[in-house]
Amino acid sequence: MELIFDTIVDPTRTVRLRPGDPVTPEAQQLARKRLELAAIEDLADAAPPWRLLSERFSILEAELHARCLSISTLPPHEFLEPLRSARPACGEAELRHLLPSGLAALAEDANLARLRFQLVPARVSEGQFFACYFAHVNRHRRQVLPPLEHVQSSEDDWESFLSSPLARGDP
Repeated sequence: MELIFDTIVDPTRTVRLRPGDPVTPEAQQLARKRLELAAIEDLADAAPPWRLLSERFSILEAELHARCLSISTLPPHEFLEPLRSARPACGEAELRHLLPSGLAALAEDANLARLRFQLVPARVSEGQFFACYFAHVNRHRRQVLPPLEHVQSSEDDWESFLSSPLARGDP
């Protein structure tokens, strides 16, 4: 079976592959290597889920960090509790988006890595493990961070101005 791509640039050759051209094993390997390197770069840039991007709530980061670290100390049956709920915590597409953050958490939380080793694949799949983890993270984020409707302060004139509809002035 031959793979055919729209266009592949092979740095070892000066010729571009065009649609219909056979793809060499070397070009396939190079394409895989580039994808792996891109994935590693994405992981390197990922922040664990307790890292807050908003400076406004940075004071809450230590509490969220402590709560997220406590997730990995849960007994397995309690950690897997979100799987028993009727509604999944996050969909497959959302999980794919959150995975770099989960892997960053694994790198920083040795207990979480041990829990993952204990549960995957013996009791759950990798996706189910991270779905449970992010369900717990989401619960802690909701407990620590203010609700979205309270994030915007009514006393802040600048935010009120930006969020109000523009009124047409008198000519």
